[in-house]
Amino acid sequence: MIQVLPVLLWQLLVSLGLALVLLVSGVVEAYSALLGGLICVIPNAYLARRLLMKSGSGDSRVFLRAAFTGEAMKLLLTAGLFALVFSYVNPLNVLALFSGFIVAICIQWAGLIFIGRDRTEQVQAMEKNDGE
Repeated sequence: MIQVLPVLLWQLLVSLGLALVLLVSGVVEAYSALLGGLICVIPNAYLARRLLMKSGSGDSRVFLRAAFTGEAMKLLLTAGLFALVFSYVNPLNVLALFSGFIVAICIQWAGLIFIGRDRTEQVQAMEKNDGE
C-alpha cells in the first residue's frame, strides 16, 4: 500500500507542472488546471489514507468495507470539490480545469500499471528463487 504514495506525489507534481506550462497562456488557465489536478489528488489521498489505516487489521472484510466506503466518499468528495470550484472560483477556465483533472487521472492509471508491473516482477523473482 505504501507504493500508492509516490503515485500521489507524481499526480501533484505533474499538476503543478501543467499549471506552470499553462501560466504562459494566463493566470486563470494555470490556477484552473492546478485546481483540476487537486480535485483528483485530494480524494485519492483520502482513499489511500483510509486504506492504509485499515490494511494492518488482518481482517479482509474490514479492509473490503473500508475500500467500498472509502471509494464512495472519494466520489462524493470529488463531486463536492467540483461544486465548490464551480461555485466560488471566478474567473475559471473550464477546459483547463478538466485538463488538469484528466492529466492527474492518467498519472494515477500509469502509476498503478507500473506498480502492478513491479509486483509481477517481484513475484516472478521470488518464484525463480524458490525453484532453485
